[in-house]
Amino acid sequence: MRIDEETRALALEYVGRKSSSDQEILAELISIISRPEQISNTNRFASLLVEITDDRFIPMLIEKVVDGTRGEDFWLSDYMYALGMLLYDRDECYPVDDVFVRLMGDWLLNGKGGEISWKAGGILSEVEAPAAREYLLKGAADTSLFHLTRISCVRGVVNNFRDDAWALLESLDGDEDDYVREACRSASSFLKEHRKK
Repeated sequence: MRIDEETRALALEYVGRKSSSDQEILAELISIISRPEQISNTNRFASLLVEITDDRFIPMLIEKVVDGTRGEDFWLSDYMYALGMLLYDRDECYPVDDVFVRLMGDWLLNGKGGEISWKAGGILSEVEAPAAREYLLKGAADTSLFHLTRISCVRGVVNNFRDDAWALLESLDGDEDDYVREACRSASSFLKEHRKK
């Protein structure tokens, strides 16, 4: 992993050193992830993690998200953003345990359709865990959720649970939300194209 100069300068603001190797910077950033309450601007810090895009950030982000309290921890949404983007940028889904899936599933379905719910849906769509199936199917169909949350759930089903994808897409064909219907049409085209190969 090579960090470009502009990103290095921003990272060094957090690390607090004038010169360090890329590996030292990454190790220090992982350590900083574990102390979100000491970060003055977690939004900016999360964007830095996404800019660097290193899978070594993922385990600590998961650990901190699990430890976080929805509605209380100011940094939780920013950490979930970073985690979701890092997972999305991977070539394959990231394996997680059922405890994490249940937490994200609870936040997805019981987050009153807000930002945490949206980010939980995005995270669940990028993980490798059979337990995510039920939450993704429910989230895709739940019309009380934000359309982007539902679309993330559709993407998760299409990418990770193909046996359920066609039935889900057919059930959403007449959905009241234009964006969800369009996402389902795109997903159907994707599945048809990949069935031919």
